[in-house]
Amino acid sequence: MAELTPEMEARQLHDDAQALRRAGKIEAAMSKYRLALERQPGMRSARIQLARLVQDSGQPDAAFSLLKAGYDQKPDDGLAIAAGRLLADQGRREEALNWLERGRDGLRPADHALMGALQSQTLRYEAAVKSYQRALAADPNQGGWLLGLGLAQEAMGRIEDAHVTYRNALDRGEFKPDVVKFLRQKLGMPSL
Repeated sequence: MAELTPEMEARQLHDDAQALRRAGKIEAAMSKYRLALERQPGMRSARIQLARLVQDSGQPDAAFSLLKAGYDQKPDDGLAIAAGRLLADQGRREEALNWLERGRDGLRPADHALMGALQSQTLRYEAAVKSYQRALAADPNQGGWLLGLGLAQEAMGRIEDAHVTYRNALDRGEFKPDVVKFLRQKLGMPSL
């Protein structure tokens, strides 16, 4: 029987970790992910999965360090985006935006929408509008993204554009009653 290369061994450990994670055996999964990274430190999927589990276990700083160490070894859009999302979860908006920018080429529509939200929260409304528009170009029926776009447009004084966007959000989105009421108020419509 042929001896496994470090890459093959890392792949097997990663697959074992995935199975353990799905089975709810989190500590064992984390251990397997760590072993996979010892064999192949550049294994992005193992690093990202391990960071998520570490974050979920209440250690966001350790999770961020894990992602940053991987990015420092070899810059990678996926690691940068994962770090940005982790920082956003912690409310560290500026740092999150910086990391998401590093992963710009790998951003998915949901990442663009997250950037739009963070940019709005940091009063960068023009950038927020562009980020939401990028997200909506891929999926124009996301009501929450439309709402975010409308709020950014309104903050810029583009009231007519905001009203069109709010109308689209109301038509396309599935919102809780209080959000529907908010949108109807924005549009000058009577409450239901």
